[in-house]
Amino acid sequence: MMAWLTGIRRRLGNSDATPVSGRSPRDQKIVRITTAPNEPLARLTQQVLEGEGIGVLLKPIGPGYGGWGNANNLMHDVYVLEGDAGRAREILDTVGHGSDVVLPGDG
Repeated sequence: MMAWLTGIRRRLGNSDATPVSGRSPRDQKIVRITTAPNEPLARLTQQVLEGEGIGVLLKPIGPGYGGWGNANNLMHDVYVLEGDAGRAREILDTVGHGSDVVLPGDG
């Protein structure tokens, strides 16, 4: 396995908690649970989920961080380990961030 993927799995896995699926973080897929319209809202989503003990990986859509100097206005996919995906979606539904793409003006 590539070193960067191992690092991502280690970051996403909460070593103090038993995985919901009963499998170690290393054996789980990384799955997309939602898309945020920009980096600040993606970071907010990350903070909500990490506050609940769920590790999060954010990935800008499009040219990425080097494309235009920053990724603030790019949509971002939000990823978690597959064992945490159901709980993460429930949490986001509770706080109103559960739709696939959150657009400005959507209530």
